[in-house]
Formats: sequence, structure tokens, C-alpha cells
Amino acid sequence: MDPCQNYSKTKAINHLFTDELIRLPNPVVGKFASEDDRSLAFRNLLRVYVLTLPSGQRVAYAFLKKGCKFKPVDEKCIYNILIEGCIDKATAKKLSQHTPLFLYVLLEAHCLKNEQKLGPVGSAVLLEVFGNMLVHCKSFLKPFIEKKWRPDPCLEINKKFKLPNIVKYVTK
Repeated sequence: MDPCQNYSKTKAINHLFTDELIRLPNPVVGKFASEDDRSLAFRNLLRVYVLTLPSGQRVAYAFLKKGCKFKPVDEKCIYNILIEGCIDKATAKKLSQHTPLFLYVLLEAHCLKNEQKLGPVGSAVLLEVFGNMLVHCKSFLKPFIEKKWRPDPCLEINKKFKLPNIVKYVTK
């Protein structure tokens, strides 16, 4: 068996929340919590509003401004999914124009990648987070700096190990 092919696939990226996330259990939220307090989606939306976090559209625009080349999610696709989810038309219209980032990433995967992969904004956010984490985490990089660690040969391309090599390997 080829050691480079020993991997398992994850489940599809789904914009629908499981029942366990819509109705968080008593040990998490307390037995007197309201229905809204029990919903992780509601709690995330409230957190986005209170912290005035940028929408998925604003994050997409920021990546485009930095030179990333991709087509943002069509507002109509987001709107249609929200309408299917029994959200009233006025709220769906507002949310489709200013979608919270966590929801935008899930809907982007649905609209652009048939729920099989993250879309461009979700991928860019993930790479920015992990890239910065690797750069700024001295304890993680210490073995690299001391040259005691070598990557799996599957991830080395032309005897080089760089982040683009990981991306190429994962997208094969």
C-alpha cells in the first residue's frame, strides 16, 4: 500500500446544524435556558452582532483587495438557501447581503463547492490562521529551526517543504 494514500476523508461541509447544536444540553447552557440560548447558531449570530465582526462579504472583499483572485458567492444563492430554511424574506435579504462569517463560510462551501470543500474565503481564512500560527508559535517551530524534524516524504516536492506543497498534496 502506498503510504501517501493512507488518509480518510471528512464528511461534507454542511450549512445545516445538527439537533445537538440547535438544542444544546443542560450541562452546557443550564436547565433554565431559553430556546434561543440553547441554539449555537443563535448564540453565534448574537456574538457576531455584539462584537461587530465583519461579514463574510467584507472578508471576501478584503481578500480580493489583497490580490486573491476568486469569485465571491452569489448573493442569490445565499438568499435562496436562507428562504429554504424558513427565514422570512426581509431577514433573508439582509443576511444575504451581510452574512456572518461563520455562516458565509458554510454557505460558500454549499454554493461553490457542492459541500465537498471549503470555498475560497473559508480556505483563505484557514490558511491565514494556520500560517500565522506556525510563524508565531516558537515552540512549534523549534524542531524545524534545529533541523531535527523532516516532513513526511509525501509532502516534500523536489526536496522542498513549503505551505504550497501541503496545499497541492491535499488538493490532489
